[in-house]
Amino acid sequence: KQTSFNVIGRTSAALSQVRQRRSLAHSDYQPTSIYVTKGQRLELAHYEESAGKISAVIGVPELNTPIVIDLKFGFNAIDIPQSGLLSFIYQTPGKSVLISIKGSYSYVPSFRLYETDLDMWRLMMDYLPNPPVVVLTSERAI
Repeated sequence: KQTSFNVIGRTSAALSQVRQRRSLAHSDYQPTSIYVTKGQRLELAHYEESAGKISAVIGVPELNTPIVIDLKFGFNAIDIPQSGLLSFIYQTPGKSVLISIKGSYSYVPSFRLYETDLDMWRLMMDYLPNPPVVVLTSERAI
């Protein structure tokens, strides 16, 4: 399979927490609604030389210990170390980078606040029964 994901540069959640005087931080993760399985191979690539640091994350804090993998410019081949949701961290505000994703993966239902309507959500849940995780997100929260 092959797809792409546009990762958006944001200020770190910890800095936003201090600036906004919040008791809890938002998440730095940008979930993709892609679930990867341990032992499979995934190829991630981006070709924006001035992008800065971009990391892939496999896992969800509430279910396991997420594994963070720093991506280099160009092609990155990853042997998936654990099953989990694929997300990205990109903390260069004002930039966005298109990441190509190729390999063995599956989709999970994903609801994004103010973007996904109830009928769409129900359709995804019917089409993707018994998913290992579902994704519920807003701009900065998972």
